[in-house]
Amino acid sequence: MDDTGIPKTVDELSAEWVTNSLRETGVLCDARVNKIEHQILGEGEGFMGQVIRLRLHLDQPEDGVPQTVIAKLPTLVRENRSIGELLGAYEREILFYDALAPALPLRTPRVYYSAMEGSRTSEQEAEGAAKLDTFPMWLIRLVMLLVTWLASRRTRSYVILLEDIAPGRVGDQVAGCTTQEAGRILAEIAKVHARYWEKPELGESYWLRRQVLNPRTMHSVFLKNLPGFSERFRSSAPEGFESSLRWLEENAVKLMRAFGDSAPETLLHGDLRLDNLGFSQPANSGPGSIIFFDWQLAGRGPSAYDVAYFLSGALTPELAPEVSVELVRDYHAALVSEGIEDYSFEDCLRDYRRALLSVLHRISSTDTMDLGGGRGSELIGIWLERTLARLHGVDYASLLPRASS
Repeated sequence: MDDTGIPKTVDELSAEWVTNSLRETGVLCDARVNKIEHQILGEGEGFMGQVIRLRLHLDQPEDGVPQTVIAKLPTLVRENRSIGELLGAYEREILFYDALAPALPLRTPRVYYSAMEGSRTSEQEAEGAAKLDTFPMWLIRLVMLLVTWLASRRTRSYVILLEDIAPGRVGDQVAGCTTQEAGRILAEIAKVHARYWEKPELGESYWLRRQVLNPRTMHSVFLKNLPGFSERFRSSAPEGFESSLRWLEENAVKLMRAFGDSAPETLLHGDLRLDNLGFSQPANSGPGSIIFFDWQLAGRGPSAYDVAYFLSGALTPELAPEVSVELVRDYHAALVSEGIEDYSFEDCLRDYRRALLSVLHRISSTDTMDLGGGRGSELIGIWLERTLARLHGVDYASLLPRASS
């Protein structure tokens, strides 16, 4: 444990530290935690963090104290830690739960305790991010190499203790979900999108970065990682893999600019996939509630990004593209029911398809991340196949802005 008193490893999540932390926030009063059982969760899927279930044993009974809590720490894998730092992921999640979660019109886990080491580094990086995109591509690549190296040496500490949703279940992106479940999830996130639809205050928080802020910078990462990614998945990838990557190689910057400049902006989850959703046990005959967690990539941007990001991974490839179009139609209807009347279904569908290509661009930029063995690589391969299935039959060129006459 460093001088800030914030744990960095599982072993540092001691009974004494947890006792002091929960007393600081009023979760514990008279009792003490005298023993903790640690269970590592999410191995092979939590790319940027350590997720640990802590089973608490108290020295005396006390009402309202949870039997288990979920602790989140930054990953110890250097390559992945540098990406988490570059994205501001650890700081962002703490700030999200503190500033926005209490007012959201959906369920998020209760926060029992959070702490991070103070610094203006992320704020300064956010201030300079837009300037980087104006540099020549060779200079962008050079700067990205430098900032990635610096981020990999960053040693700031972060920790969150969250509500454990057990005995509810966590979603499984490898398994996918039914269209009915997908519709419920999109209807819930539509409430958040509508609540923050084009709200100017979203731009007042440096940590709520724009989803499409640096198209040329993002594309430089894609180009750097493209050979390795293509080689890794070429043998198992479905039809359209190579042609789609070639199209993105030529057109991704224009596509992302058109997407970011024309679509209305709102609050985004940013990593909306089944692995980041919980389903509580049903009450009586009801379906139970959906719990939205892992807000490390929360940001602002077109609402269709959350929709495409979710459907690209949740729907199995056998389902026809028309199925996802109908889900987008239902999502749009949910927006309208929440009072969003100046956004047509045609614009929503166009933005959804642009977002699908943006998701494919993002997936194809993961070659430098350590995916671990087993489920991590499997998840990316399945996600790639499902995204291409959602894009089947889409005319990519029609999604680019028309040239001025």
